[in-house]
Formats: sequence, structure tokens, C-alpha cells
Amino acid sequence: MPDQCSFPYALHESDEPLWGWDVSSDALCLSRGACRMLGLEESGVPRTMEAYRGHMSTAGRESLAPLLNDMLRNGRTRFLNLLYYFDSRRVVERMVVLRRDAADKAEHILGLLEVGQEGKDGTVDSRVGHWVCSFNDGLIRLDRTCAAFLGYSDFSPGARRLKHIAVHLFPEDRKRIARTLGLGRNSGCRNSINEVISCRTINGGCTRMEISAAVLERDEEGRVVLLAGTLQHAVQIGLSRLEPLVSLAALTSGISLWDWDTVTDEVRVSPQYLSMLGYAPENFPRRLANWAEKIHPDDFARTFPLLHLIVKSPTHGDSFEVTYRMRKADGDWAWILGRGHVTYRDDNGRALRLVGVHTDITLTQRGREKLEDMVKTDALTGLRSRAFFEMATEELAGSSLSWPVSVISCDLNGLKLINDHLGHAAGDEALIQAAMLLRRCMRSSDCLARTGGDEFVALLSRCSARQVRRIAMAIERRFQEYNSDKNHLPVLLAVGTATSTSNCHDLAALIKDADRAMLEAKAMSRPESHWRIKRWIEEHHAIPVSLKDIRYAGAAPESCPAASSQTVETGKD
Repeated sequence: MPDQCSFPYALHESDEPLWGWDVSSDALCLSRGACRMLGLEESGVPRTMEAYRGHMSTAGRESLAPLLNDMLRNGRTRFLNLLYYFDSRRVVERMVVLRRDAADKAEHILGLLEVGQEGKDGTVDSRVGHWVCSFNDGLIRLDRTCAAFLGYSDFSPGARRLKHIAVHLFPEDRKRIARTLGLGRNSGCRNSINEVISCRTINGGCTRMEISAAVLERDEEGRVVLLAGTLQHAVQIGLSRLEPLVSLAALTSGISLWDWDTVTDEVRVSPQYLSMLGYAPENFPRRLANWAEKIHPDDFARTFPLLHLIVKSPTHGDSFEVTYRMRKADGDWAWILGRGHVTYRDDNGRALRLVGVHTDITLTQRGREKLEDMVKTDALTGLRSRAFFEMATEELAGSSLSWPVSVISCDLNGLKLINDHLGHAAGDEALIQAAMLLRRCMRSSDCLARTGGDEFVALLSRCSARQVRRIAMAIERRFQEYNSDKNHLPVLLAVGTATSTSNCHDLAALIKDADRAMLEAKAMSRPESHWRIKRWIEEHHAIPVSLKDIRYAGAAPESCPAASSQTVETGKD
């Protein structure tokens, strides 16, 4: 064995059949147990993965290459099961990615080997069944060996309907084979596969089989016409053999791994896992219920039941990925990206062992939440943004339970006058004050948004014309009360309302009706509003203000105009 290896975990002296692969350097470390199992003398031990693969046949290397490359490059693929021949030995290999780089490419991979000596001690059923499938007529031909594997005791060779035989494969396996071979197309698909799958037997059992398939013919459009292959029992790795793989990965890797034995309900986690959540080992009981009680109540329904479905049957797949919140030792909530994979199932298809990784994505999630909040909230006033208002409008339009609906459209009079003579900071303060006064008049269910520079809109579900009139009057009183203090810069609002009692009415049209009413109110109230703001600026800041300036054309005469109403309403049936 080599004295030095770039793989970071000590494997050389282990009697378990393990290997470690440093992908970047291609350095391979085989344990003493793996060398013994593969019949390798010290002088013939492969020191690289390339040398290891040299013991496989050319066809074997070519068939495994796409699966291995996918694992190396795809961050979602953490576990991989392979079946191949190493020289004359039939090998089942379980692989787990221990570490990935910043680009999500695999850096360190750990493997566990199981070698079956065909025909010896009955450990492996060496029989091989053959089948041919014709997609043009929807028929498949099985020999007696294939039929026996599926549980048929009295079976005469011949053609069977494909749909009747396909039910023996679990849906996930069927879909994966169809995608790999491109049964409906040729683009980007392979012409052969060699995989381990789960098969249902006619008595309701579940058995692991190795299936090989090759496309013999495709039509002019690339669709598979004729497919043939073999079926044979796959070597199963017992639970005792999984122990070193899971334990070494969980206890020595620098990532947050977990390992759940569904038989004993014991859950083991790596030190990094406990550190991530801030728990000491004695404060984190090794039972699934302890993990479950730490899931946020709002996330439990989409997290825990999924795990039990996958345990129950391979119909629901062998892998899962879910995002949820988990309570830390300090009481705070951490956002977790959880990934898991079934490593072993019994003859009935029930998962006996699952391993996986939990990644803390709190910073990423909070950054996303902050960004979403920035998009949904007006930065100046703290009201909802135009984007949020439009989303709320779309949601309300699809609901039949929220009518009648009313809209209140508001516009701050004289904002340009304030900005030009007192500066934009004073104008911002006027907008903030208007937002505060408006919010106090609204119900908790109402959506109040700032949709433009001086424009505010409120969307009120289950609000009749009578109710919106009361709210508009409350707004008028609230602003009058604020403006009664002569020390306050006048904050003057034009308000328009519109109501519809039927969800057949277009909400966009309803908003336009409220805008039109607001513009009528603004036209009536603008002269008085500008005169009051002019007088306040001259009295409190001694700054002369001319309303004859072209910027305020048609705003108001220099003397005080007659008072006018600030609110106009419309109605829609």
C-alpha cells in the first residue's frame, strides 16, 4: 500500500472493504480489506482510479462512465450504486460523496465493496434471464428464468403484453430507464444500460435485480423499436456491511451527515451536525422523534410525512430533498437543506437504512427573505410596494370569497411645492406622515401600498360602498386633526373611492375608477392645498413662494381660495 495518499481519511489498515478517492489528483486508497476481497497483492494494488478501472472490461467502463460522471458533477447526486466485474469478480459498489468544492464538483468519494463469487455457497443466484421487447406491437418475450425471478412458477415462454410485465418495476425505476434510453426520442440518450432496480414479485414481495438492456433498433424519428437485455439477481450488501461506510462518513467527514436505522430507530449524526445546531451529544438523543420535535411547526407537514412515505415503499423514490426550519440549541431557527437516500430495503420494499446530509442555508435564506421584503415593501414609508400591490390584486381577482371589493386611491397635494422650497427631505417627511395617518385608518386585512411618488392605493376585500365611505371619512378626519396643529407642515390628501359587488368586474378597471375619482377630488382641492402650503412655508421659513411660477401653473391664485371637498366616490355593481 502507498505510504502517502491525498485522501484525507485513514483507510489503509481497515479490514473493511473500503476505498477512498481524491478526485482532483485521481489518487485511490484501497483498504487492506478491499485488497484482500479483490485478490490484490501489494505490488499490484492500483494507486489511481484510472488504474482501478483498468481491471474492468471496456464495455463495463463505458456503461459506468455516464453514471460516475453525473455523480462527480451533479451536486444533487450524493450516493451511487454500481455493479460491475473486477477481473473475474462480480462487484457491487456503494459510493458516497464526502466533500464538494465551491463549484459543486466532487472532491472526495468513499466507496464500499461487496464481491459475490458466482455459484459458491449459494450467495449469488448465477442464473441469467433473457428478454426481448418490441414497442411497435407492445409485446415482451421472457424466458423461464426471467419469469421465475418475478415469481411465476408455471410459465410458458412466449409473448406477453408489455404493460402487464412493466407493473413489476417500481415507477421511479421505469421512469429512469425510459429517460436514460430515450424511449420516446434519441436526442442525448444512451443505447445501453446496466442498473440495479427493485422488482415486485407476483406474491407482493420485492427483490433487487440487475437489468441490462440494449437498443437494437430505432425508427427514423429516433424512437426505440426493439430492445433486448438480461435480468439477474443483484448482490445485496447486508446491513452489517453498511456500518463502516456510514460510520466512517458520518464520524470523520467535515459535513453534517446523519444515518437513520429504521429497524432500531437509532439516528447517528456527525460532530459537524451537532456543531451546526449548537447541541452537545448528551442533549441530542439518538432517536427520530427528537429530530422531528425540532422541526418548525409550519414546515412539519411537508417534511416528516415525506420521509415516512419513502421508508414505506420505493414507489415514492429512494431519495429526497426538502428545505425546512429546525430549532437550534439557543432557541433560534436554522434553515436546513435536507437530502437523504435509502441505502437498503427489505424484501417487501421497506427501507431499513437511510443516510443523508443537512446543510445550513440560513444566511442564504435570510438574504432571499430580505430581498423579497425589499421588493414587497416601499423603502421610504414602510407600506407595501407597487409590486406587492399588483400580486395582491392578482390573488384577489382569482378569489370568489372576497367580494365586495373597494379601492381607495390617494394623492398627496403640493409635494412638488414642498420639494422645491424646503428640499426633498421635507417632502419625504410629508410622505412618511401621510403613510402613517393612512395606516391608522385601515383594517389589518387591507393592502395599503405606495405605488408612485405621491400616490397611495388601498385594496379592501369584503368592503361594501358604505364601509369604504366610512373609511374615507375617517381618513379625512385623521388628516384634519393632524393639520389643525399650526406647527405641522400641512399634509393634504385627495381621495377617491370605488366599489364593486361582483367578481365579474375587472379589478384593473375598478382601480382606474378610484383613480378617476381621486383626480376629480384633486382638481377641486388643489388650489386650497397649494395656498395653505405656500402660507405655511412663508410663515415658518420666511421663504417667498409664488404660485404663478410655471411649475405650479393653474395651481392656485395668490389669495386664499374657497375650500372644496377632498373625496369623490364612484360605485360599480
